[in-house]
Amino acid sequence: SIKIQLSTRPNPARKPACLAFHGAGGEQPGFLSSISALFEAHILISVSVDGQHSWNISNEGNNGQDIEAIKQIIAKVKLYTNVDTDRIRILGLSNGGALALRAAVEMDDASVDVVCCIISQTNTDQYRNNNFYYPSDETLTGDAYANDGYDTVQDSMPQRKILQLKGRSDTVVPYVGGDFAGLTFLSAEDSAYALAQSQGYAG
Repeated sequence: SIKIQLSTRPNPARKPACLAFHGAGGEQPGFLSSISALFEAHILISVSVDGQHSWNISNEGNNGQDIEAIKQIIAKVKLYTNVDTDRIRILGLSNGGALALRAAVEMDDASVDVVCCIISQTNTDQYRNNNFYYPSDETLTGDAYANDGYDTVQDSMPQRKILQLKGRSDTVVPYVGGDFAGLTFLSAEDSAYALAQSQGYAG
């Protein structure tokens, strides 16, 4: 299901849009209300999957076509004349942040200019051997498949701003990297570095 909150600011006529994804176990209304004040200049689009409380990240129980759904939502959003189609943003919290990172890697739509992940980082299914990977079929992910189905190298990462926010004291998804919920995460720093390299950073 989708809930849309229009910008409270009257100008400009065309406004950036932000797709927002809650964390595992979260609900769309609560997440929307918690972030709405930060996005007064945006058309804020809060998304949730009916009957699911998590997004399709590696071995999650949800094997839905979440990236495909994001693409379809964005295509629909672009039809509205009050949307700035060059400034579409994706924001996710925790499990939703992991989905945002999937979108950063997998979506080639240049209109998605900013991706923000709060409380997550890249895992070793998504990034290994100095390459980002994505599943060739989103419905074939999880423990039954090698690398949870992340089988295709992404060799043409789109150029966009990617923000990864992470707390050093996080004991759920460990800042220093390691295992959680059946996944192995890169450290927050290594994840940020890999993302930066994908955007052309050579330092």
